[in-house]
Amino acid sequence: KNIVEIVQAYGAGEQKPVSPPVERLAAKFLTHQEVDMNLAQSSMKNLSSIINRFSNHFKGTPINEITREGIQGWLAQGRKPNGEKWHTRTKNGYLTEVKNFFNWCAFNRYIREEDDPAATIRKAKLTAEEMKERETRKEILTVEEAQAIMDATVQLHPEITPRVATLLFAGTRPDIETAELSMEDIMMDRGLVRVRARFAKDRQARYIKMTDNLKAWLEWSFGRGYTLPVTGWKTKWKEIRESVGLFGDDWPKDCSRHSFASYYLDMAGEEETIKALGHGNYDMLFQNYRTLVEPERGREYFAINPNNKV
Repeated sequence: KNIVEIVQAYGAGEQKPVSPPVERLAAKFLTHQEVDMNLAQSSMKNLSSIINRFSNHFKGTPINEITREGIQGWLAQGRKPNGEKWHTRTKNGYLTEVKNFFNWCAFNRYIREEDDPAATIRKAKLTAEEMKERETRKEILTVEEAQAIMDATVQLHPEITPRVATLLFAGTRPDIETAELSMEDIMMDRGLVRVRARFAKDRQARYIKMTDNLKAWLEWSFGRGYTLPVTGWKTKWKEIRESVGLFGDDWPKDCSRHSFASYYLDMAGEEETIKALGHGNYDMLFQNYRTLVEPERGREYFAINPNNKV
């Protein structure tokens, strides 16, 4: 029952019903996100993991009895399978999804909006140790490494050059957005790359302005008959990265997208970078995607093309 049904029943003299337990509403919320909101499969997998972890911790607790302090305690006590504490970045990501869950509960009147226990919890800042670790952690490619990747692609598997160039110089998400690009999405006459809504993480279509070097790589590729989509991607891409020593821990998750964001921010500024990435706020750009690069390195990164060497 929602809050209105509870009030009506209580007012009619019935015994006051117990608010639904968190795990029941968590299941309804996940079904809503998957069925009604058509959340992408990869996003759904991540969301389910977080919400199920949260609901299992509070299993059996009525939704209106979960407190602000309880949520903060859950975040503070969180551990990885190896016993390490959750990274602040992980905690903040979990908090975002928990806030969305309670927003849904309030919207559906399982709780009152003013009683939302997650509403006033702020995201945590990185600890000094985490800041130090981030400064030394490899998150993006150097200009020279990006050049080596393009050189190896041309030498070993030139047929996948359009996809590699789009990864590095358009910042599309590797797993879905880039994989699903076709020739219809490459608008050479207008200098645009289209990301279709059904392949975007947020289900919002967007256009990415081609940089001059991306346009040059695509012209080079299409002129030789290399088109999109490509075949045999996983095997060929692995061989290319191994050939230049950029594999395993030396190729962090979403490295190509983070590289694009960091260098494009240096060259084109905040507004254009946010538009290209498909994000609507500055916090996500600076907290999750941007690595500080030396001034003018952005121009060097986007000067990598089929004709010029850095």
